[in-house]
Amino acid sequence: MLLREVEYVRPASVEDAVRLLAEHDGARALAGGQTLINVMKARAASPDVLVDLNRLEELKGIELGSDGTLELGAMTTYTEVTESAEARARPILGEVCAQIADVQVRNRGTIGGNVCSNDPTNHLPPLMVALGATMTIRATGGERTIDGIADGRRIVLGHPKTRESMRAGLAMYFVTLEDGALMDIAERIVSALEIEHFFNIQLVGEHVIEVNPRISTIVYQEDLNLPYLGIKSALGEISPEELMQLSAQVRPTRRALRYFDQVEWDDTSSAAGTQLPPRS
Repeated sequence: MLLREVEYVRPASVEDAVRLLAEHDGARALAGGQTLINVMKARAASPDVLVDLNRLEELKGIELGSDGTLELGAMTTYTEVTESAEARARPILGEVCAQIADVQVRNRGTIGGNVCSNDPTNHLPPLMVALGATMTIRATGGERTIDGIADGRRIVLGHPKTRESMRAGLAMYFVTLEDGALMDIAERIVSALEIEHFFNIQLVGEHVIEVNPRISTIVYQEDLNLPYLGIKSALGEISPEELMQLSAQVRPTRRALRYFDQVEWDDTSSAAGTQLPPRS
């Protein structure tokens, strides 16, 4: 069956691709197309816009870090994984990719497409879970996160902030936020899941991507130490009401930079929202 008429765009950057996908409710990302094109032919999916990711070099490649971390670009093909010397750090990846369909499919099919296409017969999602893989997700609006302490019904002390990856997920830059809407989202999640004690909630744009029973990364203040306060709460040495009163001490001027170690400082300048972290 032939494809029905569909608009086709080839963005020049990941930012353009994210914008196009956000602007069109019926848009779909086109990676290798090994699943999407077939379901479109069968009329099981009828996107209005195809956003072709094949020219986006920043989504391709395989890197092996000095700490043994293996990074796979979303647009890396199965064949590239099986032939990569770096990917041999996780030999099971190449072994599984070599068993997917036939040579034509392996030359076109991508890691990101296999993981994200929501097909229960796909090989890679259970493998990625078994390997403890994590995903870097891009969306409009940037990444925000809330660390805090809850009592099963509400947030008693929360610390909202941005979380920006500066290079390959290693260097992270945090800006403390004064964001009532973000705290409202976190409050609803805490109430619905009846979260007690420590929690971490992460969002990309308006999408919740993780809810964790722990604190992820604190932006330390000498007068507001979340881990310490959480322990005091667990021991009954501080009440929920006392913790709630400490919310006023969260400083929106507070910044942190993490690169293996972490430094914190207050940025009180008028251009605080745009300044880069200080050079060491």
